[in-house]
Amino acid sequence: MKRHRVWIIGVCAVFCIVFGIWYFKFAGHHVRLDASHVPKDFWGITFSKKYAEELGLDWREAYLAMLDELKIRSIRIPVYWDDIERTKDSFSFDDYDWMLAEGSKRNVKFILAVGRRLPRWPECHQPDWTKQLSSDAFTDEQLAMVSATIQHFAPDPSIRYWQL
Repeated sequence: MKRHRVWIIGVCAVFCIVFGIWYFKFAGHHVRLDASHVPKDFWGITFSKKYAEELGLDWREAYLAMLDELKIRSIRIPVYWDDIERTKDSFSFDDYDWMLAEGSKRNVKFILAVGRRLPRWPECHQPDWTKQLSSDAFTDEQLAMVSATIQHFAPDPSIRYWQL
């Protein structure tokens, strides 16, 4: 009985190994090492206004250098809540409008990341005025911010994707 179990487990293990090799080698699900099939604008970068400022850079100068010197044409921009709504119900998208306008002049395609949890440490970015809110009120404010941001930027044809 014990030998029978060992034999069945061995056969199953061999089957799994053979199937795994076949699946990744011949079923078309393996990773290709060449990038010839990838569109030229597939690769891009994330530009964080907040991080550029933390590094002591003039974020506008850094952004333009990235566009003009590095010729980046696909950019993800995190729209930080604590940057666009410093006081409740008062939105300012000016800096992000500028980034999109400058990128559009150079045929840049964008992914706009919107919400509370965005790239850079700390990973959650909310205005100080939200700290006193109840959980339900906080959720309502967050949804209002996402809605206002999407409504503001939706007409821009250079936005290819949204990350929420």
